[in-house]
Amino acid sequence: VFTDMDPEIVQNGDFTIPNYNGIMPKSYSVASNSGFTYNPGGNYIEGDDVTQYTKLYSTPSVPFVVGSSYDVSFTIGQLGSAGIGGKIKIYIVSPAAGANPTYWGTAYATTTGTHTFTIDTAGAGANSSNFNYYSGKWFFQASDISGVGFTGIIENVSIVKVNPENARVHCEVLSIDS
Repeated sequence: VFTDMDPEIVQNGDFTIPNYNGIMPKSYSVASNSGFTYNPGGNYIEGDDVTQYTKLYSTPSVPFVVGSSYDVSFTIGQLGSAGIGGKIKIYIVSPAAGANPTYWGTAYATTTGTHTFTIDTAGAGANSSNFNYYSGKWFFQASDISGVGFTGIIENVSIVKVNPENARVHCEVLSIDS
């Protein structure tokens, strides 16, 4: 069987598997009192007035390849009262360890629906010492709109590498003629 499928980078992107204590989905973490809460029955993460620069991040390191492109998508299920709910975006951080890693981000999402972006890590990124801990990870970052933090539901996150280099062939030997 020959497959040439784009590899999904995100683990547990549908949030169906809780972590060991059920507080967050498996493969995700946040700072305590971040404003993000996990609803395991609904398979989503809810933000409640999440303040500027608060992050919801992947816990395993990810094999991002600098110079590649990644298709990124996530769904905002609802926003706060009157459709006002701050904004949120995804960042990818290079796997290079050390100070000031390079990072790339999507545009901010400010509306409900599925948001789709392409991040090209061949392009110029930015650097920040604030992202040292996140080397080789991806994360959501909240931001305010007119003093209102991100208030909404995040569902179905996906990051897929575009044009992966290695196609795979799986073979099964059924018999050997002598």
